Amino acid sequence: LIDNYESLILFYWDDGNSQIVQDVDYFVWGGPGVPYYGVNKTNVDGYSNDTSFEIQAGNALEAIGEGQSYIRNSDIENGEVGQGGNGITGHDETSEVFTESWSIIIENGCFVPDCGCLIPEDPNYDENAEVSCLDANDNGYGDCCVANAITHTIEDIVTGSAEGFVATIRGTIISFGDYREPNNGPQVIGLLDSQTGHVIDLVIWDWDVITPTESTIAYMVDPSNLAEYVILAEGLVGIYNGSFQFEIVEENNIEEYYVYYPQGEFIQDDDINKVVISPAPFVIIPTLGERLDYSFSVPSNSKVVIRIFDMNGNFITSLLDDFFISSGTIERYEDKADWDGKDHHGQIVAPGTYLMHIEATNWQTGEYSYDMAPVVVGVYK
Repeated sequence: LIDNYESLILFYWDDGNSQIVQDVDYFVWGGPGVPYYGVNKTNVDGYSNDTSFEIQAGNALEAIGEGQSYIRNSDIENGEVGQGGNGITGHDETSEVFTESWSIIIENGCFVPDCGCLIPEDPNYDENAEVSCLDANDNGYGDCCVANAITHTIEDIVTGSAEGFVATIRGTIISFGDYREPNNGPQVIGLLDSQTGHVIDLVIWDWDVITPTESTIAYMVDPSNLAEYVILAEGLVGIYNGSFQFEIVEENNIEEYYVYYPQGEFIQDDDINKVVISPAPFVIIPTLGERLDYSFSVPSNSKVVIRIFDMNGNFITSLLDDFFISSGTIERYEDKADWDGKDHHGQIVAPGTYLMHIEATNWQTGEYSYDMAPVVVGVYK
């Protein structure tokens, strides 16, 4: 998108039932002093007034050059008028102040200036960086964190034809198998490229991942650990039975890069003696993709069940049915861990007030405790 001025438009049309379209989103660039390709439907039959061309031009970012890109700073559309517009949600999509909502990044994926990798364990960690580099294809961590560490993607290897070279790759652990007995085979870690879906086997012959004395990476393949781990792995590319594999020579050739908690992150606290549930925020609009974060605290040795009910006491869905040996607080702030506003059939629930209900039973003493909190499901009209 290196034209001096241009516009990118998303709109919705109901395939002939209406003579007008609805705005979904805009992005425009080319600031004051250059021709401006915005949209202004003011005084057009069937439409509300849009923001004037002059104001739109003042809100636009300047043009970019080779090696630069535009990137949205967050999901906040700064300055956008939230009612009376032509947007599908009633917004005036032409009123967004793009100079505040968006930034220009240079080719290494970093904001200008003082950007860099802010992850201490990353090979390219920059202790002087003030803001993190961002990359929409990399879960927000950015290639500037690992540009010098990663030499190939999993896709590069499994779709190529070469073998016998050393590479460093990154991926998510999805499986672990121990084939040493009775066939004298290797230990194998399955690694997924989440962007492309390609999978490669990390083959380990000369050291033990899980033994009576566990290795430093054993926790990442422990079946009782429900966290998902993204790792950096250095190894030798080879082919076995026509499939590419990746031989890991030493334990320190695998290191944790990022951990994701699809079942929530557990924080141990020995002082908890009853359950508490805390949703935040209390209002969500699932039709806009909003999800409900929540945390809960549990006593030790407890079977814990979390369910959603409507105000009449009707069951909506279950969020958790699990056993906790230790007491602590579980924070469910990530997708897959939070509530998506759907019932047990996978359908978005109707607008209204619902109850998050948690109960815990101590398997040794039979002691029972419960808590509940209201949440509101809204809808855009």
